[in-house]
Amino acid sequence: MNAARLAPTRRTVLFVMIGSIVVTALLAIGALLVGHFADTQVRILLTTLALATTSGLGLASGSSWPRYRALSASGVALATSAFVGALPPIWLKEDEGWETWIRTVGIVYVLAAAVAYATLLISRRRAGERRAVANTRLAALLFLSWLTAMISLLIASERFSNDGYGRVMGVAAVLTVATTLVTVILQRLEKPARKKAPNAGVVGHTIVSVEQRRGETILVLDDGSRLPLAPTVKLD
Repeated sequence: MNAARLAPTRRTVLFVMIGSIVVTALLAIGALLVGHFADTQVRILLTTLALATTSGLGLASGSSWPRYRALSASGVALATSAFVGALPPIWLKEDEGWETWIRTVGIVYVLAAAVAYATLLISRRRAGERRAVANTRLAALLFLSWLTAMISLLIASERFSNDGYGRVMGVAAVLTVATTLVTVILQRLEKPARKKAPNAGVVGHTIVSVEQRRGETILVLDDGSRLPLAPTVKLD
């Protein structure tokens, strides 16, 4: 599949996400303008929150498509699955049996957020970047994985909800943010690669002859090499 076919698909996904955000925002505004919060209004607000979160994570994950399509597709799939899973406990009758379901949906949302974060971090990778940038990015991804695992365990089981666990999780969060910022700063400090000057190969040589082929000017040098002339360069 070529890029020409991928572009319309990406635009369609973006338009659908933006449209869903607009619709849910209008529903949320309508619910907020109501004088009292009945069950229906609360459910609309919760649905709006879930959809807004899903759309944000989906847009973040899809931003690197098609360069990192596997990562983008995974992030969008996780965010969509989390939203679909959040609808039953919101709209169906309350039941004590939803606890495990809600915990699972929360973990899926955490995984979707982690993939979206990783996608934004990896999509900044540039060819020829220094090893320091690559290493700090790798460290940020490792700390992100650590933080994601701890949050997921905290959601899955209440036995991890203690002061020590929270402190360690806070350390993981700080390290994730710090290494991410260092990665961005190092990328900013990198000098852009200098492009090779057009027709630089002619320096130090003598032009023997000039050929014209299909609108292209070719210089024949004294060493026998043939050098296409840049379109913007004119011969006197």
